[in-house]
Amino acid sequence: MERIVCYCNKVTEQTILKAIENGAKTVQDIGDKTKAGISNNCSETNPTGKCCIPEIKKLLNDNSPSEKSCCCCK
Repeated sequence: MERIVCYCNKVTEQTILKAIENGAKTVQDIGDKTKAGISNNCSETNPTGKCCIPEIKKLLNDNSPSEKSCCCCK
């Protein structure tokens, strides 16, 4: 079973990695290509109750401060 990173839009880790292979370099790029990280239901849909942006940043190897977060995670 593929690991889901974005529970709001059911986006898997493999889908995000494929987007990175195809040129995605930022969280915004990932959102544009996959719809991961663009919804606002993290606390309801993610079993951990956390936003997926930090997980997306890990996959991007991006250690900079978050450029965005969903409104439920501010």
